[in-house]
Amino acid sequence: MAFFGSNACHGWCSYNGSNNSIRDSYNCTVVADNGTGDFSFYWNSNIDQPHISVMTITRSNQTTGSTPPGVRSPSSHTDAASGMGSNYVRIYHKPTTSTQDGNYYSVAVFEG
Repeated sequence: MAFFGSNACHGWCSYNGSNNSIRDSYNCTVVADNGTGDFSFYWNSNIDQPHISVMTITRSNQTTGSTPPGVRSPSSHTDAASGMGSNYVRIYHKPTTSTQDGNYYSVAVFEG
């Protein structure tokens, strides 16, 4: 059973950055690999609410160091607002000691 409306989970995705595959998802069928640790998660339907909350969870396959995970802009990775659109969320989490993608990225979007 799905719950729609205010305070609902708009979509979520569990993604393997090491082999570019979606493990499981709801309302997400495409993830774009924009570079090492830089991914755009595209939703099947647009986000209608002006106030949303984005949760990111990452785990890299390295032993030390990485950038803090979160929603980032395409250019400087510091402006969260430009890292979101009506049908996508762009996250950035790059290992600092490796040029490989992490093996676990998870994103969930909740509408207010």
